[in-house]
Amino acid sequence: MSNDIITTINTELSCFKDKGYNIPGTTVITTKPPYFKPVIRIVEIDTAMDSKGRIIGSDIYPVTGGKYAFTFTAIKRFIDAGRIEFEKPDIDINPELETVTAYVRGSRFDIEGTVRVQSDGKTINITARENEITETYSKKGDELARKEKWNDERLMRYIDMNVKSYMIQLKKFAVERAISGAQARVVMKLLGMKQAYPLGDIKKPFVVLSVIPDIDMEDQRIKEVVTLNAIGLRDIYYPVGNGLPHVPHAHVTERKSVRAVSSGVSRKGLEPRLPQVEDFLEFPVDRQREILRKLAMTKGVSSPLPVEHMTEDERRSFYERVHAAA
Repeated sequence: MSNDIITTINTELSCFKDKGYNIPGTTVITTKPPYFKPVIRIVEIDTAMDSKGRIIGSDIYPVTGGKYAFTFTAIKRFIDAGRIEFEKPDIDINPELETVTAYVRGSRFDIEGTVRVQSDGKTINITARENEITETYSKKGDELARKEKWNDERLMRYIDMNVKSYMIQLKKFAVERAISGAQARVVMKLLGMKQAYPLGDIKKPFVVLSVIPDIDMEDQRIKEVVTLNAIGLRDIYYPVGNGLPHVPHAHVTERKSVRAVSSGVSRKGLEPRLPQVEDFLEFPVDRQREILRKLAMTKGVSSPLPVEHMTEDERRSFYERVHAAA
């Protein structure tokens, strides 16, 4: 029976490979893991665009280098296809750096039947986002002002109104955005995927190879546990530490509004942690310099030269030193 499953899965994978589908991770299996059986899930991405080449689908957004990354709408389908479980996230709100950071830990059974675990984080920088969105609406406003012949007052009202609306939503859902960003990074690692793809590649379906329990329903004890689990009574009859081992569930984080960042709220009793290096490098250069100045003073790490004179590599190197010392 196991050889039949292996042959079937490998034949399907070979067929998808011939069609040019994206197959991250394992492309051939050699054994069937004990108590599990392999399954294939196909994830298709909505890449719809209008006549002007603008994205109207909800699955992707443009990034640098002419590539496209996945929105969390698409990421959720990869989570389901990859059978990924997440623990409750750890949230930091750093009032000094005006950042909201989420750290998450995800796990899945790999094709060998062993549990793989990955952790990652994502930082939302409130000030940097406000500067970016102000610049975006300033450019849009300038174009509209020329076409509609707006005066300066009308232009400033347009910019202020849109920036204010964006920032209200950003602060309200900063925690959720940080969590989803961190989860997306973990998903990419666990499934062996890239953070972004060229449009031509992302239009092709993605093949996700996972394993599911291979349950012998003729076993009375297994049948009983499956039934109790289905009706929500498993933990009553089999509490953690007794009977069957605990199976992790996905935790749902209570929605919070970031009052934020200016309120000085952070995890009780713990010093706020610094953004990860990749998040720091996403900030505008002026913001990077400002953060490095603050950290040099507060963390007691001497700067090799004034931050204004640092190259991108030097800023990265200095931030890595500060991050390691924090």
